[in-house]
Amino acid sequence: MNPSAATGVIDAKRKPTVRVLIALIAIVAGLSVADWFLEKTEKAELSSEAQRLYRDGSRLLSQGKPLQAVDPLRSAHMIERTNEDYQLALIEALSGAGKLSEAETLMEDALQRDPDSGRVNLEAARLSIGRRRFGAADSYYHLAIYGEWPDHGDRRLQVRLELVDFLASHGEQKELMAELLPLEVEGANNPQILHKLAVFYLTAGSPARAAEVCRTLIHQNPKDADAYVALGSAELELGEYRAAQGAFLAALRHRPSDASIRERVEMASALTALDPTSRRLPSMEKYRRSLRVLQLTFAAASCLNKNTEAKPLLDAAQSAIAQKVPARLTNEDSEANLELAEKLWHARLKDCGGEPAANEEALRLIMEKLSKS
Repeated sequence: MNPSAATGVIDAKRKPTVRVLIALIAIVAGLSVADWFLEKTEKAELSSEAQRLYRDGSRLLSQGKPLQAVDPLRSAHMIERTNEDYQLALIEALSGAGKLSEAETLMEDALQRDPDSGRVNLEAARLSIGRRRFGAADSYYHLAIYGEWPDHGDRRLQVRLELVDFLASHGEQKELMAELLPLEVEGANNPQILHKLAVFYLTAGSPARAAEVCRTLIHQNPKDADAYVALGSAELELGEYRAAQGAFLAALRHRPSDASIRERVEMASALTALDPTSRRLPSMEKYRRSLRVLQLTFAAASCLNKNTEAKPLLDAAQSAIAQKVPARLTNEDSEANLELAEKLWHARLKDCGGEPAANEEALRLIMEKLSKS
């Protein structure tokens, strides 16, 4: 056979085979594309479903219904286990619903995956509070403040405010002061934060700093009634009763219908008239005030009547109250009344339990001033 003819026969036989291969490749490619498209569509549908479940759960959380929020958020997390938003929302819901063990398991996973996340550490701090692990909560709050916060420029400031609130509510005065100083720098031009700072400084036992913050607020806005009220409260704690009275009166001018401010004016006025430490008081006036302080303390210490150890104090106070005014008054007479009142007050705080009642606020302030003088 002619070689060229033989080649033609072979090529003729190969052509159908090549066409079949091309067709098979096209079919396989088409199926692959179809599978990819179906997979992509399925993923999109699942992602859309997860988003819907997350929105439903988040809405329930915002409505204060953490228990109802658990199921939709758990479903969203199961669909997309690497989504931090879904995981943290589920942890929040579980914590609010009292399912703390399950929340802690998820929290450990989140911390392991992203230990530098500010959001993760913030949620860890909140969970630690729920578990009453306050030392751990403090640590997590600091990790959150200095952690990574993409697209959340003011979140560090908000976290520090939350930390401050936590410390204030748990009586951690030393730690609270340490957080307030940087917060004052960060919030120097934010009146809302400065108002909170004034209150927190009072809680931390620093009325002088509270007064400084209030004066800054008043300088920024001379009509800020709340700033005058806070200033008056700080002046009371400092023992500057006349200055407190002036601050409360200024607040009342800007908010004349506020009954609570009027009450503060009246208390500051009463303290001004009661203060036995005022300079240049005539001997008779100082004695009269010291006797009044002793009478108020004796009444506040009525809870000690069944305490046999306190009986000598009560008897001495009753005797001092009943005796006639000495013919020749000395400073020692007034100081003796005040010393007896202080002893009686300390006994009342120690043995009667609880904080001073609201109607004992003026007496508390006087006693604290006496203890510092």
